Amino acid sequence: MLLKIKIIACCMLTMLLADAQDKKACKIFNNHLAVINDRVNKKPWQNLGEVNVAINSLEAITGITSQSDGNYFGRYYPTLEDYEKWSAWFKENSLRLYWDKKEKKVKVKTPL
Repeated sequence: MLLKIKIIACCMLTMLLADAQDKKACKIFNNHLAVINDRVNKKPWQNLGEVNVAINSLEAITGITSQSDGNYFGRYYPTLEDYEKWSAWFKENSLRLYWDKKEKKVKVKTPL
């Protein structure tokens, strides 16, 4: 009986940990998405450096390449399709995101 209780407790703990999101990683990802959304919706007075950083970060995390043209200074024109693809990716993969303290960036856990 005690063994069954331990097994059940272990399973419940595993489920809780599996469903836990890394809040810092998700917040950073969502902040990048917000920057892209603002740019796509032509929000005035937007910091173009933030747009370029958001594009590069989302590409690195998701592996989804932006349609934005670039030049020597960076890329500043993400598309609505970029935003939709990155948003869909986040919905499917948010539980795999984590903050790497050593490298100080968001990474994706590889599936088992």
